[in-house]
Amino acid sequence: MNCKLTSQDAELIRVFHEFGISKPKLAQEYGVHLDTIRNVVNGKSFRGQPVRSKKRKLTDDQVRQVHSWAAEGLGEVRIAKKLDNIVARSTVRQVINRQSYRDVT
Repeated sequence: MNCKLTSQDAELIRVFHEFGISKPKLAQEYGVHLDTIRNVVNGKSFRGQPVRSKKRKLTDDQVRQVHSWAAEGLGEVRIAKKLDNIVARSTVRQVINRQSYRDVT
């Protein structure tokens, strides 16, 4: 498991994953560790343009609003309630810490 990925490989991995190919299968196919595939899919490696999941619960405007509310000092629980609890408090925290929805500026 010593193979190096190219940017083109990373883009294909994201597309294949979006169409339902599992991360373990992709790791096996490309001869890399599962963590490498996970990092590519999550945009931590080969940042390029990650494929946006169709399962997203927040719109770009809602993500921007979360950042705005956090800047005003609102806590994660209150922000989640303002969003009618469509996402959990932990998701709000990840948005604030830019661990989720990092592509939204």
